[in-house]
This record gives sequence, structure tokens and C-alpha cells, in this order.
Amino acid sequence: MALPVKSPPFPFRAAEWEAMPADQKGLLYMAQECDFYETAEVPPGSNKGPRVSEILRLAHSTPGQPWCAAVVYVCYIHLAKCSTRRPLYPASVASWIQWAKAYGKLRKAPKRGYLFFLQGEGRSHIGAVVRVRGDIVETLEGNTNDAGQREGVRMARRERRIASIDGYIDMS
Repeated sequence: MALPVKSPPFPFRAAEWEAMPADQKGLLYMAQECDFYETAEVPPGSNKGPRVSEILRLAHSTPGQPWCAAVVYVCYIHLAKCSTRRPLYPASVASWIQWAKAYGKLRKAPKRGYLFFLQGEGRSHIGAVVRVRGDIVETLEGNTNDAGQREGVRMARRERRIASIDGYIDMS
């Protein structure tokens, strides 16, 4: 089964969509998963469900695995074609960080369209930066919950303090 998506995901004219940078397209695909498809686990807490399992499959993983990195891969690389190269293990936050180091994509400051990551002590998590407001980053994240935890149940929009984020990946 292919992951059904609207392309472009929101009401853009074809010429506008074609002219848009790939990282911004990736961000819009993330927004589509959150706001239009309301991608979530079925049942909650299972890391499974029709859409979540297909996202994991496209990221070369299996149902039941954490999926925050998998949805980033599907939206930014599989759909938006931000890069012709993919992380070795697209459903792994550590693999995304290794990929970013190898290709000179690690950044210290946030920017719209970048990915953010948390790593270490069992808290690896990744998502997309929507907006920066002072010391706050507005994000789109998969496998999260209302408390912003990394093992959640759905796609969600979050606000995170910049000081709590370990780094960023430039997807432009």
C-alpha cells in the first residue's frame, strides 16, 4: 500500500509548488500529516495503525517501532525529495544525526524547515521547525503527545524551548 497524500498538500498553484524549496515542501508534508490526516497510532501506544505502519514501512522499519524519525524521512526525503541520499536507517534519530554530520548539515540555531533533534539518555526524538519566536521553537512532530514526550501516540504541533534542543539539521 502506498501512503496516500495530496500533492501539493495544501492549496498551492502548480507553479508555486514547483518553485518552492524542497525543505519547505517537507515541512508542508509534515503539516499535512498532522493537520489533515491527523496521523495517530491505532491503538494508542502501539506504534502501529494503518498510516503509522505505512510510514514505518516506507522508512524501512517495521510496525511497532518508534516513528518520529520515520515520518521525517517520508515527508522530507521520500515525498519532498530534499536529498538524493538517505540516512542509513531512516527511522533512527541517531542515523539522522550521523547523516547530517557526514554531509555538513548540522546547525546550532533553528530555522524554518530545519529538523530539530534531542538525543541521549533514552530521549532521542526528531521533528521539524515551523517557526522561531524568541527562545521558543514551534514544531511538528510524530510519535509525541500533549506533554511533548518522545513516545507519544500521534502527530502534533509543539512548542519547545531552544535551550532544550540538542541541535538542528539543515534540509535545504
